[in-house]
Amino acid sequence: RSLMSYIKSSHPTINNLKKLYEMKVEKNGISLTMLAADDQIVHQKCPDEHDHANIDDTMVLLEPIECATRLLSASSYPTHGDVRFVFLGIQDHLSRYKDDTNFSQKQVANAIYQKLD
Repeated sequence: RSLMSYIKSSHPTINNLKKLYEMKVEKNGISLTMLAADDQIVHQKCPDEHDHANIDDTMVLLEPIECATRLLSASSYPTHGDVRFVFLGIQDHLSRYKDDTNFSQKQVANAIYQKLD
């Protein structure tokens, strides 16, 4: 039981994953840029600004789902009310992004919203 509690509490959060990703990009960015200048295949595989925006939007979209997973996993017996409250929160979050034309992951947000509705 204590091992399971430790595993649940040490689960990486979206913010930690985002910080890790940003550190890796910052650390390896110059090296990858130099390598991409010489190698066309590396240049094609390196994420550009559009890809970084997609990654950021995906992180924003998935953050409440990650929080809900941790919240419901922490309870041995989540109640119907707990699950309903969490789903309504996720739907509210998704509804902000599903029709936003500036949000790159709006189709994903809409698909998840439709599944929860």
